[in-house]
Amino acid sequence: MEITKEQYNEILKKQDAGEILLYIDTAGFRKFFTEVDNKKVRELIGESLSMESLTIKLIMFALEPLSLITTSIASIFLFKWFSILIIPDIILLWGFLKGQASIGKQKIFFPISLLVIGMIIAIIYQEYGIWFKIFVVGLPAIYFSSKLLYYLSARFGFSLIHRNYKFFKLFYEKPEGAMIPMIWSKKLK
Repeated sequence: MEITKEQYNEILKKQDAGEILLYIDTAGFRKFFTEVDNKKVRELIGESLSMESLTIKLIMFALEPLSLITTSIASIFLFKWFSILIIPDIILLWGFLKGQASIGKQKIFFPISLLVIGMIIAIIYQEYGIWFKIFVVGLPAIYFSSKLLYYLSARFGFSLIHRNYKFFKLFYEKPEGAMIPMIWSKKLK
């Protein structure tokens, strides 16, 4: 059953009044934004998602790997032979953080705080050299980039939900063939 424009407006009104909460599958939206066929989506919803798609792709295919590679390279110069033990730990940490990044409410304050702390440490302990600075900024950057990916996927998704009825009706409840819904609501009162 397709949701009507009136039902859509009612859902948004109820959400604004605090009667219901809208939830989205952030991992599903991350996948959507990375695999989107912009021409087809423009036909379906009447607007382009090329900026959202490009942003998510840049984080996923540039920022995340760059922070991981840079931190690993910095560990080689900083820890020499001990990097043989440290690099696998960095990769395991990245895998764990990547897995946790899409879970729960998408907040970005803690990852930003860790990144700022890394930058402050890099500034305070300048005598340890450039590789130390890159390493202490790179470690939190790995977490920040993973969390930013899902945070922006959620922000872009919610923004589209609130401004585009056609987008909302594509994903509300359980689309045909989907294992889980990408947008669903829960009554609060």
